Amino acid sequence: MKNITEYILCRDNIFYFMEKYLEMEMRGIQIDMVTKTLAMQTGQSSNFLGIRQCGVSTAMFAVLLWKNLFHPNNKDAYVSLSDIDSIWAKHTMNAMYSTYLGNWDHNKQACTYMNNQQYQTSLRFDNDSSIFFFSTGGFIRGHSFDLIVFENMYIYPNSGTALSQIAPSCKKFVIANTSLPEKEHPLEQVGMKSTYPWYCNPDFDLKWYLANINSLEMPDFLRNYGCTRG
Repeated sequence: MKNITEYILCRDNIFYFMEKYLEMEMRGIQIDMVTKTLAMQTGQSSNFLGIRQCGVSTAMFAVLLWKNLFHPNNKDAYVSLSDIDSIWAKHTMNAMYSTYLGNWDHNKQACTYMNNQQYQTSLRFDNDSSIFFFSTGGFIRGHSFDLIVFENMYIYPNSGTALSQIAPSCKKFVIANTSLPEKEHPLEQVGMKSTYPWYCNPDFDLKWYLANINSLEMPDFLRNYGCTRG
């Protein structure tokens, strides 16, 4: 009975799941991103730009894990445009899943396996849900997804072409970025845009601001921490 109750609590409240089973102390930034992602309807997209270490990627991993653990027959994807980013994404998701398993008082743990192929890995659950990880857009064609998260698309000049080819494969998608390039990227205007500059992070105070503003030129500071070019 306890497991059934916990399952329902987690299924119906992602923040309960994130706090209790992923051991996350959520920031307001992450709460906002999670809420907006789950509120999207079919055909909609969100575009998140936050500074590094504000928890953009962590929030997206938590959403994907929650959707697939507690919602059967779900199929999502996380797309990176470099092999290094894809390896990091898989490692981070595996660590998050391990934290969940360590906290879930369950007699039978959810079965999962990694299907390693070139450019593609899938994390599959025994409720027929799965999360796919792709390191290049071309190999995603032929699949159909409920949600796709695109990572750091702004820093790749040709990522707009990749997204236009992939987007028809999903009902909803999120573009998650942690930096602005010097020149404006076409994808910056795609979807419902939300920005989370340095002053949204309670850990960054006046001392932090003065140290960084003195070590960087203003244009670099604004792009790296202000989510703007000025």
